[in-house]
Amino acid sequence: MHNDPLWVNRIIKAINPEGFLAKSDVDAKSLAVICSKIDADFFFYSESIKQSNKIMIQQNINWDEHDTKILQYIAEGYKTAHLTKLIPLSLSAIEKRKANIKKQLIFDIGSDKELIEVAKSKGLL
Repeated sequence: MHNDPLWVNRIIKAINPEGFLAKSDVDAKSLAVICSKIDADFFFYSESIKQSNKIMIQQNINWDEHDTKILQYIAEGYKTAHLTKLIPLSLSAIEKRKANIKKQLIFDIGSDKELIEVAKSKGLL
């Protein structure tokens, strides 16, 4: 079975597939639905692929609880300036962490909305 985090991450970085499935995650019924989604220009990664990629991403960026909370609160619609009331960090520290998260996930370019979409597609949210 090829859902080793390093192997999965290398494939995603090399070819950025629209669909990526572990054989153990799909059956005949779900395969047709997944193919329809991919054909309609949606990305689809099976659960074990998302989990493997999540592990690799977290290892690469030294993910901690504060980073996860920053991402979660942004996904819930909180503004960066309000996060200091929810997370015990200064605004500067939160902004630096958010910039690092963006750098790792969307290569510095993109809005918070794009960041959240990518985080969800990678199974981080």
